[in-house]
Amino acid sequence: DAGNKIQKDMKYWKQGFYDEPVDGGVEITDERWLELIDGQAAGMLITGCEEKVVEKFDDNASLYFYRDMYTANKQGVLQYDSIDYSFFLAGSAQETEIWLQVELTGKVSDEARPFTIVQTNAGDPGAAVAGTHYVAFDDPRITKYMILPAKATTVLIPVILTRTASMDEQNFRLVLTLEPNAHFVAGIKQGNKGQQSFIINVTAEAIQPPTWDRNYNYAFGTWGKVKMGFLVDEVKFTDFETDMGNLEIRYYWNLKAKTALAEYEAQNGELYEEDGVTKVTFP
Repeated sequence: DAGNKIQKDMKYWKQGFYDEPVDGGVEITDERWLELIDGQAAGMLITGCEEKVVEKFDDNASLYFYRDMYTANKQGVLQYDSIDYSFFLAGSAQETEIWLQVELTGKVSDEARPFTIVQTNAGDPGAAVAGTHYVAFDDPRITKYMILPAKATTVLIPVILTRTASMDEQNFRLVLTLEPNAHFVAGIKQGNKGQQSFIINVTAEAIQPPTWDRNYNYAFGTWGKVKMGFLVDEVKFTDFETDMGNLEIRYYWNLKAKTALAEYEAQNGELYEEDGVTKVTFP
């Protein structure tokens, strides 16, 4: 019928084309879809905006950090405006890689184009130090990735963080900024989807997982640094991607945590947070 025909003649765009509606997607007609496909073939980049208009950018190429609160980048990293990383759960690992996605606005090129990233908070109090807390961006381990391949609109780059003893008691901040060079002009911010700077905070202290209050709170109660350490060391719970919405899983870990705490208290007395007042308990 007519309703089904209208549905069939529509496409949806959200960092790619879809035949079915997607949350936050831009609705376009089949005719417009064919125009955009032709535009991509001609080297244009497509982006959606809040007014549901699909645009093609001009010849001035620039780069920006991928940004999405809900959809992870191509490496599976949730990349919004910052990332908090702790070596607390990394065991004996002394390095870790965080892969960031960088995207193009403007025409693609038949040639590979190098780009430049710099630290823009160097020297500030609490700033990360190149060669100490992270591998410098002019290091060959990094520079080999800082090239947008020919005909590409997206590239992934690693930020290699290095553990230090001072991270056991301190957080270090790294502000990354894409700089213009001979190939790319100063970037324009694409609404709430793109940016020229990105922040990484790194420490080895226990930090509250971002989903604690809506996930782990049900099994373990209010978050605390000492409680977090107890869960890792005594309960052996280290996978903070576990879905506690499953009642059986939640009950299992809650019972295991309460049992471990009872055994600990029988030998050592009550356990308190760093303030010496807040008692560690499980619901």
